[in-house]
Amino acid sequence: MPYPTQEALKAALHYDPDTGIFTWTKARNRRTKAGMRAGCVKTKKYNRQYRQIYFDRHTCLEHRLAFIHMTGSAPELIDHENLNGLDNRWNNLRPANQVQNMRNQKLISRNTSGVCGVHLVKTSGMWSAQIYAKKHFALGRFHDFFDAVCARKSAEVKHDFSINHGRRLAA
Repeated sequence: MPYPTQEALKAALHYDPDTGIFTWTKARNRRTKAGMRAGCVKTKKYNRQYRQIYFDRHTCLEHRLAFIHMTGSAPELIDHENLNGLDNRWNNLRPANQVQNMRNQKLISRNTSGVCGVHLVKTSGMWSAQIYAKKHFALGRFHDFFDAVCARKSAEVKHDFSINHGRRLAA
């Protein structure tokens, strides 16, 4: 989908990087006045909510417009650091690839340990640790929960599996 140029975007919309809010710079019609907040909330797949703006005959995701407004281009994927798709503050957005974007997500509802990649094996009463880093690695079974968590965290370091990825340069 074609996104607008930085010049066209700045001419039509004002972006406040501290609040993440876009406002119209001039009136568009009788209902949309200059200074009004642009866009609306759209619920996407899996009940994820994002703000979008109808601009230049296209519906554009607000976080992509924020990147274009600040840098002149948008990366392939943009990650919301705090997992809130409605929070488009500049310090909450970061470029990411598919793997990095998938790593920064909430734990699934059936996770009972509270740690990604660690679960209790009910039949043995032992804790199992695993990691997916391009392929599956079984890290072992442990009698102690702490040992399983340590094995998982060590594997994250070994496979450069950090969540703090892709920090951009200050604009």
